[in-house]
Amino acid sequence: MRFLKDLVLRLKKIGNRDYRSVIKRQVKIHFTTRIGPWVIIDGEGGSVEVGKNCTINAHCWIGAGFSRVIIGDDVRIGSGVGISCAAHNFDNKNKLIREQGIKSGANIIIEGDNWIGMNACICPGVRIGRGAVIGAGAVVVADVPPYAIAVGVPAKVIKYRQ
Repeated sequence: MRFLKDLVLRLKKIGNRDYRSVIKRQVKIHFTTRIGPWVIIDGEGGSVEVGKNCTINAHCWIGAGFSRVIIGDDVRIGSGVGISCAAHNFDNKNKLIREQGIKSGANIIIEGDNWIGMNACICPGVRIGRGAVIGAGAVVVADVPPYAIAVGVPAKVIKYRQ
């Protein structure tokens, strides 16, 4: 199996414009996966793995923090989706949030054959089951069962695929 490993910069030139995506630090992407313009995928202190035949559309951000993001095969990720295993510390009101550091969350697993709608947010510790669909703009804070359709803020299962 061939993977693109630790690619620092991927540059596409279309006409007179540059469309850049940045892929860095502990990232493995299967060579059949298509990555749109202006995507950032960063393993940070953990790692990101993307399976076969996935599509990651424009303006997505995928960050592992100190954990892992695992995206299975045949996953469709809409434009503007955020997937992050880390969050800011903010408990001390007498200290600026930027000075409180980052806390690592739990792994994020997207099992495969999924569709994640535009501008959805996948939060730390979430497992999205095989075949599940996440609606546009949803904020996923809890596990989504296989073949479920989840929408809203926070995301709730509204029905199952037949």
